[in-house]
Amino acid sequence: MPREPNLFRRTKGSPVDALLVYGFIPPRNWIVRARQSRKAREKDVARILRENELSGIDKLREWEERYRVENFYEACYELSQLKRGRTRRRKK
Repeated sequence: MPREPNLFRRTKGSPVDALLVYGFIPPRNWIVRARQSRKAREKDVARILRENELSGIDKLREWEERYRVENFYEACYELSQLKRGRTRRRKK
């Protein structure tokens, strides 16, 4: 059963608040799972967009929230690394 992104909602999606107020540092596997969750919905999203299907607006909004949660976790992790004095280079 998937978890609700409660901290994401409490902080209104602010990774700065999540780190400084709550001390939140997500494990790397949370970022991976968030990405997998979003990617699993992309076929439906692409079909809805191609067919201009307004009945699929809920699925589009669900995908959008998954995208924001993934970026929230990624930003929280990056900020925690900067706080520790570590930086990493992204693979392109």
